[in-house]
Amino acid sequence: MRIPYTYWKTPDGNWLGCWSDYPDYWTQGHTLDELRQMLLSLRSDIADFIKSGDLEPVSRSVGMMECV
Repeated sequence: MRIPYTYWKTPDGNWLGCWSDYPDYWTQGHTLDELRQMLLSLRSDIADFIKSGDLEPVSRSVGMMECV
């Protein structure tokens, strides 16, 4: 199963990332490989929270607007 995630490198050289379905829950790593391992751990935590009823996915929308 392939699940999308978002990631970026910070000015101090660390990596931050989150699962695209859960953008409020971030994790970090010193390397991109470490970030990916931390994302797997985060995914497991999120699944546990969902099973326990402590977390429900949030429905989000994307909008566009003119900026002048």
